[in-house]
Amino acid sequence: MKIGLKIFTYAAIAVAAVVGAHFVVMGLGKPSIEVNSMECEYVLDGEEAIFKGKGLLNCQKVVFPGNKEGRIVSEKTNDSLMTVEVPHGTAPGKILFFEDSDKPVVSNFLFRDNRGMIIDFDTYLATWGGYDPLDDEGGPIKVVMDKRDSVLVLPTTPPEQISGAYILFYQRYNEPWTMEFPTFLQYVAKPDEGGRGRKSIAGDNATSPIGELCLKFEVNIPKECAWKKQPRIEIFFGPYDCSNKHGREISPIAFWEPYLNAGEEGYYTDGWKTVSIPLTAFTHDYRNADAKFDKRLNLKEATNFSFVCMGDPGEGSTSEIFMALDNFRVVPDK
Repeated sequence: MKIGLKIFTYAAIAVAAVVGAHFVVMGLGKPSIEVNSMECEYVLDGEEAIFKGKGLLNCQKVVFPGNKEGRIVSEKTNDSLMTVEVPHGTAPGKILFFEDSDKPVVSNFLFRDNRGMIIDFDTYLATWGGYDPLDDEGGPIKVVMDKRDSVLVLPTTPPEQISGAYILFYQRYNEPWTMEFPTFLQYVAKPDEGGRGRKSIAGDNATSPIGELCLKFEVNIPKECAWKKQPRIEIFFGPYDCSNKHGREISPIAFWEPYLNAGEEGYYTDGWKTVSIPLTAFTHDYRNADAKFDKRLNLKEATNFSFVCMGDPGEGSTSEIFMALDNFRVVPDK
C-alpha cells in the first residue's frame, strides 16, 4: 500500500507540472481566476467593461450588482484581460466572477464606486476650476477662453460622459504655471464657498490608516492630445482654516506624472480610465520637486481638495494639457 501511495503522489506531481497553475486536486486548490482591477470602474449600461487579472479564460459567468449577468465578449478576452458587456439595470457594488462552481471570486473594488466622493460634478460639486465640456445647447464645446481671454480652439472633441457631468482641463503652457481655472480644480469646504462644512475629505474613511486608502478618479486623454512632459499634476488636501483656501504650503502633496514612464508617445488613456493613487504617496513639499513634507497626511484635518497643473515646460517649449476628469473619491484600496 505504501508503494501504491508513493506512485500516486509522483503521478499527481507530474500532472501538476504539466497543467501548471490550473491544477486543482479534489477541489482543494484555490480558484484559478484572479481579478485585479477594471480599466475603468465607471461604464455605462450596454457598454464594454475591461477587467485585468490572471486565468480569465476560465471565467464562465460575470454577475454585476443587482444580480445582472454580463455577456463575456470572447473575441476580446484572453488569460489576462476580459471584456464584458455591462447589463442594463445594474447598480454600484461588487462584481462576481464564476469559474465552474457556485462559489464566485468577488472583486476587491466596487463597480461605479460612489463611496467617499469628493467631487462628481453632479451631486458633489467643485468650488471652481476647469471647463464645462458642454455648451448651452448640450453639445460638446469647440473653443474655450484662456486666462488672457484669448480664444483657443480645442484640438479634439470632448469625450462622451460616463456618469453624468465631468470637467475638462485645457491649456497650452509655454511658461511656469500660475493658479488659473483652466487647469486648477478646487473644492473648498466652507459653506460660504459652496462647501459642505467642516467634514473630512475622506468621509467615513477619515479614521482609517492612510496605508489602507487611495484617491481614485476617472480620466480621459485622447492619443492625439498625449501628455508628454511638465506641467505635472499636484494633488493635496488642505485644512478648513487656511488663508488662501487651498493650503498648498501647509499640506503634503502627491505628484501625478504618468508621462514619465510613457515613452516618446506620451501618456494617453484610449478612453476613460480609473486612476488610483495611494494616500501614502502624499509626501512632497511645495518648495521644490525633491523636498519632502515633514508630517504625514492627517485626514481628520483635511477638508479641502486641490488638483492642479504645476511645473515649467522648459524655456522655448510648449506643453499642451487636455484631459477630462470625473469622480474624485477616497476609498479603501481593497
